[in-house]
Amino acid sequence: IFCRKSVKLDEENGIALNQLGLLIQDVSPSCALLYFLLADNASLPFVGAYTNVISLLKQQKDQKKENPTIIVLEHCFTCFRQSYFEELSTKCLEYLILQLETRHAFHVALSINIIILAATTLPKKGKETESQCLSKLFFRISEITIQNLQEWYAAETGAADLRRRRASSSDGSVDEVEIEEKEERRFSRSSSLEKDVVSEDETTVETGESNLSNQNHETQHRIQTLLVALLHAASSLAPHVYNDRVPSALQCQYEDFCQQLIQLLNLLELHLEGESESLWQLGGSTPWCLLPRFLQTFVQSSQTPVKFNEFFIYSPKNSVKENKMKNMAKLWLAHDSEKVMKFLAY
Repeated sequence: IFCRKSVKLDEENGIALNQLGLLIQDVSPSCALLYFLLADNASLPFVGAYTNVISLLKQQKDQKKENPTIIVLEHCFTCFRQSYFEELSTKCLEYLILQLETRHAFHVALSINIIILAATTLPKKGKETESQCLSKLFFRISEITIQNLQEWYAAETGAADLRRRRASSSDGSVDEVEIEEKEERRFSRSSSLEKDVVSEDETTVETGESNLSNQNHETQHRIQTLLVALLHAASSLAPHVYNDRVPSALQCQYEDFCQQLIQLLNLLELHLEGESESLWQLGGSTPWCLLPRFLQTFVQSSQTPVKFNEFFIYSPKNSVKENKMKNMAKLWLAHDSEKVMKFLAY
């Protein structure tokens, strides 16, 4: 609790995040890895966080058997070979697809978060190739994840329609249900959602509606948890991909991902309201509470290709190289104009 409060008070400093990782590394190694990587990526990074990442990756024999993501990360941080990475990344992707099929959203979100943080950490150690490979792996994961989120949302919408029809047939009151349905489709950030509107006289219908409501709330939390991870990735990768050292193909993949993400956000009718929660919850039991924070970061960042005006709008950014070329062109034009003005003055 003390470490969590410390993180909340000073998120720019990686010390508290690193300490949080040390406290839970025996109980939850994957979450500890997340906190170590967050500590290394903080505005004021903790110097020993990278060493803790390496140490933890080498120790986790049991975790490697259960989670191929850990094997991929160990390979990138310690003994990278391109050909072997492709084999490992395929196994990792298959594992995450299985997790999505069984709706283990937290496991997938955690894998996405640590892959992205690793991709932004590795270049600081001169491991550009490893970072780019992890970024490409993420783009493959993101495409499948977004497809699943769309399917889950469609299923939830169908359940909401069923609830509306049941309420209508039981007491004829549709207006309240339609209002609630609209609110649910906006994916309220609150963990306590409105109760389903059902007839008090129909006990059977009420029980069925309650079960359906619980299922819908669980689905919403799954979707929100994965959205947090995808938004975290979009904001974290932006400074990395718009860089002279990164191939333009990677930038194109990033922009394709952002377009898919923006379409999903608009489909879910999300907005920017909501309080900003503390970053430690990324590895906690309620990561969906961070959705308002990461939505705001995604839109407000000067490096992400998105704007918000009632809905999310794709707005591509120029790379550093393109900006330099434009600035050089402006300087040349200004220089030429100055020469012309001097000539006319004579």
